[in-house]
Amino acid sequence: MNDELAIDGGTPVIDKQIPIASPDVGEEEIKAISEVVKSKQISRGSKVSKVEPQLNSYLGCKDSVIMSNGSSALHLAMLSLDLPKGSEVIVPSFTFVATAFTPIYCGLKPVFADIDEHSFNISPDSIIEKITPKTKAIIPVHFAGRLCDMDNIKAIAEEHNLKIVEDAAHAIGLSHDGKKVGSGQNLACFSFFATKNITSAEGGAVCSDNTGLTSKIRLMKAHSVERFPRPKAPGFYDVKDIGFNYHISNLHLAMLESQLRKMDLFNKKRRDNAVLLSKHLRGVPGIKPPEIPPEHTFHLYNILLEKGSFQVSREKILEALLAEGVGAGLYYPPVHLFSYFRNNYSAKEGDLPVTEDVAARTITLPLYPSLTGEHMEKITLAIEKVTSHFMK
Repeated sequence: MNDELAIDGGTPVIDKQIPIASPDVGEEEIKAISEVVKSKQISRGSKVSKVEPQLNSYLGCKDSVIMSNGSSALHLAMLSLDLPKGSEVIVPSFTFVATAFTPIYCGLKPVFADIDEHSFNISPDSIIEKITPKTKAIIPVHFAGRLCDMDNIKAIAEEHNLKIVEDAAHAIGLSHDGKKVGSGQNLACFSFFATKNITSAEGGAVCSDNTGLTSKIRLMKAHSVERFPRPKAPGFYDVKDIGFNYHISNLHLAMLESQLRKMDLFNKKRRDNAVLLSKHLRGVPGIKPPEIPPEHTFHLYNILLEKGSFQVSREKILEALLAEGVGAGLYYPPVHLFSYFRNNYSAKEGDLPVTEDVAARTITLPLYPSLTGEHMEKITLAIEKVTSHFMK
């Protein structure tokens, strides 16, 4: 292997870059979408009434509402709780910004809690520290597909009379005590974006056993239109409250219907790849692979750079990996340090020391079902080449 780094003119380890994510879609999805196009029912239609029960059956929940994306799912889940304006909602900062925007959409205030240094999930101890008389809800994020400490979080919520909306965008198929996330009284929100464990290109869902709330959400996602029981006069309806246009098309649902049938297979392949990649990386100096607990669906695979191990910044190491053909990324920058939250919520560096430390040292590597053992070996070779070059 050429020891000269690709960014310095050397030959890259990988000829064609391995992308950080790649949706696993094929002939089944193409056929399903084609059938919808031929039917000419390409926008909203009856397909949602077929796919929602399919999702219910998979998750073991009483009801689900499929809509335009994961952000709209979070929005309506929070809105359905009817929390007093100005109430505080505790959220992690080590997440995508949509989590923190959710309370704001509803006239509420996000309050950032720190994460656990091992799981990268929201810390129950930090939640307790952030609770005030104004706190009304918590949004735990199952980061990268690893289950939050829901036993402790639920106990905290019960003690302080707080609602829970689970951001399960990374966690479709994740189980706890034999039950899948989404099959309880909490509202759990999923994303079916192109990078997720299953995809409908764009899409999301709110799932729960609380059918009162899901029925309310189903109404709100469709402009809150209540139709009169006159089958021969579909134009007669009433609107009693504010609503939204968060429908999902039959084209997206056709893909989702196919993908749901492969859910467990996809998650198994992700986990198998994570185990294999961790085995390869375990002996690489300066690199800490993620833990592999039983309850983890591996939407993301994040390594940590050991403190004080390298001569250059994490960004320089990332740049070198990209040049070697590894489509690595940074998931996620701390939300509380974005300009909007600094300017509007007085957030600043030092507020969340664990979040800030982890976010500064993490690199996200490619991990998805279609990656092979050869891909894992090449990713490892590229990491070894780059890290050995920059080691102190």
